[in-house]
Amino acid sequence: MISSRMRWGISHIGVSLIFLAATSYFVFFLWYPKPFGVNSGVLKIYALLILVQLVLGPALTLFLYKKDKKKLISDLSVVLLLQLAAYTYGMIVIAQGRPAWIVFVIDDFEIVRPADLYLVEGRRMPDEFSPSIARGPSIVAAVYSEDEEVRFKQKQDELILGKSLVLEPETYRTFESQRPRVKEKMRGLDELEKFNSKNAVNAVRKEWPAATSWLPLKGARQDMAVLLDRDAAVVAVADVRPWD
Repeated sequence: MISSRMRWGISHIGVSLIFLAATSYFVFFLWYPKPFGVNSGVLKIYALLILVQLVLGPALTLFLYKKDKKKLISDLSVVLLLQLAAYTYGMIVIAQGRPAWIVFVIDDFEIVRPADLYLVEGRRMPDEFSPSIARGPSIVAAVYSEDEEVRFKQKQDELILGKSLVLEPETYRTFESQRPRVKEKMRGLDELEKFNSKNAVNAVRKEWPAATSWLPLKGARQDMAVLLDRDAAVVAVADVRPWD
């Protein structure tokens, strides 16, 4: 027979598995779809969540178990609160570091995370581009202001401060509105063979047959390529290198 101590430990693991199942959906299917999960560093953070939820929490339950239910519930409440605090902190870090926007600017794309955004008083993000935990990466474009004075400052900030235009969300526009510019910058898939093996490029062609061109995607940890069709619509993000 299973002892009471083991039943409490197993119950704790069961509850933890429910939380992790919900977390896995958000992290790997919504916030960090392939190939972002592998190239973002989120796996290390998620591994810590698993350690806390499935190992440390249940282990403390087994260690603190006692027959006095009042003391047991009191001790386990503290454990669960600490576990919930660690879980919440981990999820906040993961949510803030997710690739919420894939932004076309000038001649390539850049990944923008919620934690990256440059927001000051008087500036705001257009409502249609506001981040939501209920959706994955949004494809948008960033454009220079039509006001000459503002545009000059934006370019100066890029040149002197190294601050990309994508970090100013008030510059965001729909990706569709910038497709003519995207078409002018698109590169043929053959060019990927300069930076990747022929087998890797052929694998891209096979997996995404609609893709006819690409543009670089700059990421915080790993640069990749955005695949495009003939009409400059985004087909996918491929885990191939856009330069040496």
